[in-house]
Amino acid sequence: MKVQMVILANAREQRGRSLVGILLAEGRPVLRNGRPHWVRPLLRRDRHYIPMAMVVDLLPQDVIEFELLPGASVDELGGWVEMDPYSLKIIGKLTLDEVEACCWMAGAATLTEVADHDALDHELSLILACRCTVIHRVMGEEGEKPLIEMRFGYNGMEFQYPLTDPQFLETIEVEPNLLDRKHSVQLVLSAVQHRKSASENRRVLAVLV
Repeated sequence: MKVQMVILANAREQRGRSLVGILLAEGRPVLRNGRPHWVRPLLRRDRHYIPMAMVVDLLPQDVIEFELLPGASVDELGGWVEMDPYSLKIIGKLTLDEVEACCWMAGAATLTEVADHDALDHELSLILACRCTVIHRVMGEEGEKPLIEMRFGYNGMEFQYPLTDPQFLETIEVEPNLLDRKHSVQLVLSAVQHRKSASENRRVLAVLV
């Protein structure tokens, strides 16, 4: 079975990369329970990452197509789907405006008017954040563990989560003042527990600029 998706994140993992995106059918988003159907392709069910060399050239907003492995289904819990890596190919690209329309066509007209104000409670979500700032800090008694985080405002509150978007980090090295020129930014978030859990359980997978 062939699957199409628009990539919204190609995030860094400890052993590789994690692709995250929205399932497409004939160029339109597939909805599940009134929300866009998130997809996370992988090679093996017991390894939630893809070798970096295999997907390093894939960027957010790319539309890709791949074959599912026998027995795999796009309805798996958490959106994890096993793909045939040799079938993976880029077939198009969406603009940021098209991504916004794609991901919120089932809800409000714009990201600033999202009907679902508890978006951060979902395992994967796309939000329109404001006051975005990249924070560099270190962990460990001797500061041997550097950590990069994104501080942002959303729905009247401030948040600060680890940032694992390698493409964006490369961009701000060249344009360090990029976020200063943005009133709002689309962020792709991942969560493993409820919002009341520690911030380490959440990540900013991608910054779409």
